Amino acid sequence: MKSLISVGFLGKTHGVQGFIRVVSECGSDEWIRPGQVVFTGKTDGSARLNEIAETRESADGDWFIRFEKYQTPEMARQLSGLKVFLPEDEVPEPVETEWDELNGFEISDQTSGISLGTVIRMEPSPAHPMLVVLLHTEREILIPLVEDWIVTVNPGKKQITMALPDGLVDS
Repeated sequence: MKSLISVGFLGKTHGVQGFIRVVSECGSDEWIRPGQVVFTGKTDGSARLNEIAETRESADGDWFIRFEKYQTPEMARQLSGLKVFLPEDEVPEPVETEWDELNGFEISDQTSGISLGTVIRMEPSPAHPMLVVLLHTEREILIPLVEDWIVTVNPGKKQITMALPDGLVDS
């Protein structure tokens, strides 16, 4: 069997037709489409085959899917919290984001669970570009744009979630 790669996870159910929120964590939502066969489970070893029957994208960029075998909210609720996997050779390439397009994005720290502030500009740096973030306290800070720290980028919601090291942002 081909190696499976986690590409996202399933959230709460939505509506009365068996839709469930899906969050892509692979840098692309290209795989969220009707007819796509995915694997769902807590781990790749426990994952089961499911086919996406229908998709909907909300105005703020959230995705909702309905699987062929899970046509009611009660059935779909069984999938809540599970990971979504694809065979390694089917994982789409991440969508490249132009870093200067990040102005106005909200920055959240996954580690602390708090929203820090808004990107107001980018500044070049020898090691990494720097996000200039206007904190909610009206103070500006620099956050290195280290790709390993980026958890998710949601262009629809203009949100970036990062896993920042302890001590990088003072209260």
